[in-house]
Amino acid sequence: TGATWSPGDNAWFWDDGTPAGDLFDRLGAPPGSPDEPCLIMNQGTLEASSCDIARSFLCETPGEPGEESEDDEDARDEGYDLCDHPMGIECRNVDTLEVLYDGHAEDGVYCNVTHGFYCDGCGNYEVRYQCCYAMPTCTTPAPPTTAAPTTPVPTTAPPTTSCPDFCITATLTYDAQFALFQQLGFTSTIPVGTTWTVNDCEVHTCTECGIFDVDLPECPPLLGGPCANGKVPIYFSDGCCVHYACGCECVAWGDPHYLTYDGTYIPFQGLGEFYLVKSIGSDYLKIIADNVDCTELPNAVFFYEDNPYGPNDLVTCTAGIRVEYGGNTFEVDRDLQ
Repeated sequence: TGATWSPGDNAWFWDDGTPAGDLFDRLGAPPGSPDEPCLIMNQGTLEASSCDIARSFLCETPGEPGEESEDDEDARDEGYDLCDHPMGIECRNVDTLEVLYDGHAEDGVYCNVTHGFYCDGCGNYEVRYQCCYAMPTCTTPAPPTTAAPTTPVPTTAPPTTSCPDFCITATLTYDAQFALFQQLGFTSTIPVGTTWTVNDCEVHTCTECGIFDVDLPECPPLLGGPCANGKVPIYFSDGCCVHYACGCECVAWGDPHYLTYDGTYIPFQGLGEFYLVKSIGSDYLKIIADNVDCTELPNAVFFYEDNPYGPNDLVTCTAGIRVEYGGNTFEVDRDLQ
């Protein structure tokens, strides 16, 4: 909960040093002790705990160095009791104890609350999630009333329920607190209905009973292996979602051989001009190959000496390339061969 027990004051304090007693008194928080100076919220119930337990890394999946993938779904499959919508994540290297925070995306290592943790060819990592549970409601009985002055009959109105009309900012992630500070300045509580955006991505809202609602974007799925053309995908983050891109190339050579963007090899003996590349839906980019009879080229003997073709077979060569780009034309003609 972001609170620590102070034996000298015999009270709970937020991590920023402000007293937390009024709220925790209403919620029935137990006192702490030197052995249990931290407070945790376990399925809506406040419990004193050792700080090692309260701040421990959960859902650690033992594994050998290599591809690592940890997320909240995996943790639930392993039997961990996690909230449905975690608000924060930390990823820690088991060997070096280096901690990565939400939004980390460098050198093929990614840690974010939307997708969890992923890397390929790294050491073993473990993750922990920050969860926020609904606070229990408070009940207040109404004072007794009398039915008639002559015959007093005490009655009790049904209990009314109430819950906090504010949210506690200490339970937010660092990024969420910083974004809120930029908007409102420092505040330990915010009223219900307050909405702000974190990292141009997550929309946070303080809702009824002091519960934070986090609206996360729909992120595209990650590629679980090499690209269709065999190349290694390049992962990058826009600060909100992790995306990937596949490097690609197409090649034409010889008499003629083609390798397409998806890695497919095609031998083709067509005579004339053919598109190697063309923009989809426009003429902004065109790369055109000029295939000619190889006997027309200065080094024709090279193609026909000890070759497997018959005397009447037409063998074509890519002898010229024309690139049309943005209204400009660049040509490499057949004399290059």
